[in-house]
Amino acid sequence: MRGERIAAVLVVVVWALVLAGLPAAEPAAAGPAGTLRTFCRTVVELTQLVAVEGAIPDEDAPQRKIAKFETRLAKLFNRAERTAPPEIVNDVSFASELTYLDVRGTPDDLGIAEPIGAIKRFVADECGFKTVTVTAREYEFEGIPKTLRTGTVVFELRNEGSEVHEMAFGRIKGDAPLEALLALPEEERVSLNRIQELGLRAVAAPAESDVALVTFTRPGRYAVADFVPVGTTSVEAETNAAPHTDEGMFAEFRVKKR
Repeated sequence: MRGERIAAVLVVVVWALVLAGLPAAEPAAAGPAGTLRTFCRTVVELTQLVAVEGAIPDEDAPQRKIAKFETRLAKLFNRAERTAPPEIVNDVSFASELTYLDVRGTPDDLGIAEPIGAIKRFVADECGFKTVTVTAREYEFEGIPKTLRTGTVVFELRNEGSEVHEMAFGRIKGDAPLEALLALPEEERVSLNRIQELGLRAVAAPAESDVALVTFTRPGRYAVADFVPVGTTSVEAETNAAPHTDEGMFAEFRVKKR
């Protein structure tokens, strides 16, 4: 199970899902100038569209459901190309073209991991969203605020440890302590639905960084946790060791209405 989780972590990153494993229409031609505000908003909408578990229809889902999702995704995907600013338009076009050739490939399989990283970094640097910089070490997070407001927040994860670290986001339901919920077996935690996973993660190898674009639509209790197995020093590694949460690598914060 933990081996499957670390494998999933490599794919489930902001907008990588959009560009690497989803049906999409043939890319539209990118505009020469683009509109920054529209581009930023479109990336946020794409992120929201694919983040929630179960939002992406399976290949054997009813055709009507698949068609509806494809139509929505294609509209956003093509708008992102049309409005991408000049300095990022080549990355957007390159990623979308290869995705069209193999709509269910991974970023590494398609060779688009680098442009995906450039797109995420551009959004973090240029879109004007609130940014929270978090430092990860063995075994703690530093820099997570106690309170945030609803809206879109860029979380930049900087890994200063010797192991791979992640930030996985979730909304806490009820009043139970976060530590008690994370101590439950994963199957039980999922069946009880006490933590609603947002489907968004930042993952960073030692001495590297990553960005997660998270939109909070509802006030309440939220959590960030690191489920990477203890001792993992490479994102390609697979291990059945206990997760970093067992070492206390998690934090809670509250989101208030803007």
